[in-house]
Amino acid sequence: MDQILIKNIRRGCLKSYKVLFEKYYAVLFAYCYRLINDSESSKEIVNDSFLKVWEYRDRLNTEAGSLKPYLFQITHNHCINHLKKVKLNSSIDLYDSERILSYEHQFMEYEELEQAIDQAIDSLPDLRKQIFLLSRKEGLKYTEIASQLGISPRTVETQIRRSLTTLRKFLKKGYIH
Repeated sequence: MDQILIKNIRRGCLKSYKVLFEKYYAVLFAYCYRLINDSESSKEIVNDSFLKVWEYRDRLNTEAGSLKPYLFQITHNHCINHLKKVKLNSSIDLYDSERILSYEHQFMEYEELEQAIDQAIDSLPDLRKQIFLLSRKEGLKYTEIASQLGISPRTVETQIRRSLTTLRKFLKKGYIH
C-alpha cells in the first residue's frame, strides 16, 4: 500500500500525504517520546519529519515497499539533533546518554529484523510470496487476492498460513542476531 502512497505523494497528492501521516504519526510519536521524554518536542520532531517527506517528495523511492523505515530514520535523526541541542544548553546526565544509546541499538535491531523478514519473504515460493505481499504489504483481503489471482479464498488462507509458518521457522533458526 505504501508504494501507491509514495507514487501519489511524489505527484503532490495531499490526500495520500494525509493517509501516510495518519498511518504513522502515533508510532513515530511514541518512538520519539521514548527517546527524548518530552511531549511537545516529540510532536514538533514528528511533524518536522513529515514535513521533510513532503519537501523532498520528488526524491522518494517509488520502488520502496514502505516508507516506515525512512520515516523512522528521519525521526531518529531529528531526535538525536534535538538531544545534542539540549546537551549544549544543559548537561545531560549519564542515565540519559545510556538511554539514548540503548534506543539507537534498538533501532538498529529493528532494521536487522526488517531485513531478516524481507529475506524470509524472498525465500517463499513465487505464488505464496505474491499472496503474502498482497495481504501484508498491499492490505488486500483474502477475497480480493483470490479474485485478483483467480484462486479460491481458501487457497489464499492456506498460503498465508504456510507463509507465516515458514517465516517463523526462518526467524527461529537464528537469522536474527
